[in-house]
Amino acid sequence: MNLAGSWEKHADEWITWARASPHDGFADGTWPALRALLPEPGPGPVIDLGCGEGRGSRELRALGHRVVGADHSPTLTRAAAEWARSGRTRPGALIVAASSADRGVTVLHELDYDDSDAPSIGLVPPGVTWDDVYDHIKIAHHPLLVTLDDGADHAGAYWDGTKMIVAEDLGPDQDEAVTEFRELLRERGEH
Repeated sequence: MNLAGSWEKHADEWITWARASPHDGFADGTWPALRALLPEPGPGPVIDLGCGEGRGSRELRALGHRVVGADHSPTLTRAAAEWARSGRTRPGALIVAASSADRGVTVLHELDYDDSDAPSIGLVPPGVTWDDVYDHIKIAHHPLLVTLDDGADHAGAYWDGTKMIVAEDLGPDQDEAVTEFRELLRERGEH
């Protein structure tokens, strides 16, 4: 069994232990040492590779960092994502990506944002698949404006709590499409 397989095999035990045990050296050793090296929160995310069940990501978020967590174990990834969706952090503050044998989950973290007004909207370039948009929205709960492959139209996508909703035919002009999508989100009480 490889290392990734071993983490997956023992993921449930690790989650229980990591969330309850004060004796593993994280709180008194690893975290204080890492924290001393961290820069102030900036505009880009901190990437937490091997995020496990999310405790390092939680500490980073508490300091004000945007965090992208990634782990090979689907079980650990789900635990971190469930914590992120539990209301203990604002939606999108902890974004978790996974790699598994079934299907990798894609998080779009190279997005530009239109944050000229609330809500902030991620701008997805042409060529990104709808599967990738779905993964990102389901995990991050952040509205995205998708430039369709032909460049002649835009669509807006957001998560309503149970499924992805797509607003089609927002027009070819990106600025006008952002404005229309933002108004639609407000009308629906989504953001």
